[in-house]
Amino acid sequence: MNARTLCFALLALAPLAAGVAACSGTSGGNDLTDSPTDTDASELKVCAAGDCGPAPGLAAVLCSDGSTGGNTGRCIKTKGTTCHWEIRSCPAPTPAPGPPTPAPVPPKLDCSAKGACPGPMPGAPSQICWDGSTAGPTCSDTGGACGWKITSCPPVPPELECGANVCQKGQTCCSGVPFPTPTCVDGMQCPISQRQHKKDIAYLSETDRQRLNDELMSFRLATYRYKSEAPSEREHLGFIIDDVAPSAAVLQSGERVDMYGYQTMAVAALQTQATEMAKLRRELDELKASCTKKPTAR
Repeated sequence: MNARTLCFALLALAPLAAGVAACSGTSGGNDLTDSPTDTDASELKVCAAGDCGPAPGLAAVLCSDGSTGGNTGRCIKTKGTTCHWEIRSCPAPTPAPGPPTPAPVPPKLDCSAKGACPGPMPGAPSQICWDGSTAGPTCSDTGGACGWKITSCPPVPPELECGANVCQKGQTCCSGVPFPTPTCVDGMQCPISQRQHKKDIAYLSETDRQRLNDELMSFRLATYRYKSEAPSEREHLGFIIDDVAPSAAVLQSGERVDMYGYQTMAVAALQTQATEMAKLRRELDELKASCTKKPTAR
């Protein structure tokens, strides 16, 4: 091939080389040998298109990084090889970033150990609360460090208050004679019913028992929970003082049920109903007797 023919061949190949460079991801202005794809640039040479024979049918693919893989369209030669079509493999995809590393959780402080709180204990006294807990100086976590806190007893539920005392479950607050001050006693009623502890005794008449029966029959019974109790606790059964007061079933303070008075009203109602049933039974017996008498002859 003479020099003139070689020049025309190079001019014809120049547009093809530029297109191949664009498809293979090389940057503008760089020579093909500056951006090799299957070997080092110092060992790569671009061959004439006719030196590689027919182009393979392998299609070009777009790689995940935006470059071109598969058949790049370049006829190249590397050290120790003959001219061949460049077949480029896509680079391995960049792995997705993992989840962020969580911030380390500081270890939970153990403020119960001896000497955990700095300095001497405050001089405030400690006390045992009504619910068995302890109030007073307490070594606890104050936000990343152990420090002294002065705690107080939780408030007493109203239904457990008994003057200066606090009743436990299963106890009743009793006040009045014979108790000089409100006192918690075991059970659901206050004791002491002997004559020797009482005066001004007056027994109820039939009219009095009938009045108590009528009053008790008007009581609206209800189920309820105290506001301090959880929804999972069992409901109570009884009446609401606001619906019946003043009544013999309510203590003079108006705050609590007089259990002994309430039960006595129930007994009065039973006695009244028993008297009425006995009267009805006598009337029924008299009616039966009158029906069984033989008619007299005329």
